Amino acid sequence: MEEKFFPSLMNEDELLRLEQAYCYPAKGCYKGLVKLDIDLTPLFPYLRAVAKTLYFEPQEKIIFKYQHNGKDYKVFLSKNEVSFALVSDKDEACEVWKSLKDYLEGIWEKRSEIQPSFKPVQRPNPLEIYKLLPKTNCKECGFLSCLAFASALTTGDADPAQCPYLDNKTEKFLRETLS
Repeated sequence: MEEKFFPSLMNEDELLRLEQAYCYPAKGCYKGLVKLDIDLTPLFPYLRAVAKTLYFEPQEKIIFKYQHNGKDYKVFLSKNEVSFALVSDKDEACEVWKSLKDYLEGIWEKRSEIQPSFKPVQRPNPLEIYKLLPKTNCKECGFLSCLAFASALTTGDADPAQCPYLDNKTEKFLRETLS
């Protein structure tokens, strides 16, 4: 039987701690953080191949979207650290961490079936996206301004179709750029 990727973590949820999510201090939202004694980088290219990757720099870090119980979480993996956000309390963080750990372990166990991807993913600068938007600040997309919408597009928190004033050509270009 193959060795587990997370052998030292199978029952060690005490490694998990919460930190205030810096961009949401007023909401009381947190990020879960786990510091590890193992190198996660061998997992990155397999994860890049199967997850909705927002950012990937081989051997450095990967940021991807992970869904648990119908809620999206942004997960950040570096060499020895896993963080995920946004969670409301320690119970939610523990539940997400257990599920995420199983997900990552599953990818590692199936790596022989996965074509790894080493292609970096860079998210465009929000100002570059903003230049393509109509700049109406109409709020019909659900954001307070076109700049806020552009920023949400670059982090995967919005979809180009949310802007009712984008022409088809620009929407298609944004989809391709952000995928």
